Amino acid sequence: MTRQYTHLVIGGGVTGGRAVEALSKRADSVALISAEQWRPYSRPPLSKEALVDGRSIGSLCLRDPSWYEAQGAELWLGDRVVALDPHEPVVELASGSVISFDHLLLAPGVEPIRLNVPGGDLAGVHYLRTYDDAIQLRHAVEVRDRQCRVVIVGGGFIGSEIAASLAKMNVQVTIVEAMTQLMGQALGDEVGSLLTERHREAGVDVLLDARVDSVLGGASVEGVRLADGTDIACELVVVGIGARPQLDWLAGSGVDIDGGIVVDQYCRTSRSNVYAAGDAAFMYSPRLGRHRRLEHEANAQSQGVVAARNMLGGSAVHDPIEYCWSTQHDLDIWTLGHTSRGSEVSLEVEADGRQALAFYRDSGRIVGVAGINRPDDLTRARELLTSLTAAIA
Repeated sequence: MTRQYTHLVIGGGVTGGRAVEALSKRADSVALISAEQWRPYSRPPLSKEALVDGRSIGSLCLRDPSWYEAQGAELWLGDRVVALDPHEPVVELASGSVISFDHLLLAPGVEPIRLNVPGGDLAGVHYLRTYDDAIQLRHAVEVRDRQCRVVIVGGGFIGSEIAASLAKMNVQVTIVEAMTQLMGQALGDEVGSLLTERHREAGVDVLLDARVDSVLGGASVEGVRLADGTDIACELVVVGIGARPQLDWLAGSGVDIDGGIVVDQYCRTSRSNVYAAGDAAFMYSPRLGRHRRLEHEANAQSQGVVAARNMLGGSAVHDPIEYCWSTQHDLDIWTLGHTSRGSEVSLEVEADGRQALAFYRDSGRIVGVAGINRPDDLTRARELLTSLTAAIA
């Protein structure tokens, strides 16, 4: 038997959750499908409160079950979409269920890139993308009475956040990072050096210009071997080397894919009644004149709402200035714009590196701003970047 909804959302992250909230106000019937067993929830706390304090899933969920019941929004949880029919408005689930729709939103998110080295699949190798991942990692640390050694592969945002959280749990942490500074790819060496130093002050061992060649052990992790032959003993490995959309199930569906689900500024895909938003969307920016894919919570929330409004007949444009935030040790970090594209960086540093403001320029033009413990500068930086991009347009 085929179930039918006027508006169907695939993906149980914050994008799908916010879209359902917007759709429920006007749509005749709304449903959300998620491969996870949980209601839509926020992911940033996974590397922080959920890992350190064991925060409950209920406290992370966007809405209580009663809200969905009151709105008449149905949740299909613990089931994965395996195919989108190329000719009919129908999706097939792993359980064998078939669901038809009038309008569809694709918000499947991304999956962690796997560590493709010998021993990379040993017990004790962890990733952090879902609530279950966070609780499993916390349990692996707790069963060892926190007397364990953890190697984190990758010193970007997620790896650095996990390192800060584990250090707070008094775990012995080593970060293995291929770049010359932590978060260097996103923020450059000037800001990255400040963050690297703060991690070291907190007791984290940071190895730069280093790569893991293999994970050592028999049935479970006993250590890692670096490309230069150095062995590091550990009981757990956490991998944070990036994420990408897993979209094989959309092959042949008529939805264009180019490293993500291709959409225009209205979140429309190549199929007229199919929209996409969130981490997996490769969206067109009229402001920049090109497509881009963003993996940030702020974008996920706002784009889900824009897509929902347009599914209901609107014509809202989604073209935000990139925004990302992170908390590590006693540092609150925010970034705006294209901090990874700036070839010139001017840096103001105060309080022994605990406060900083960085401006990123490309051919002399400011394209990004980053702040460390500078909350009062965020609004001004956003206004600056908005005015600069408006002037160019």
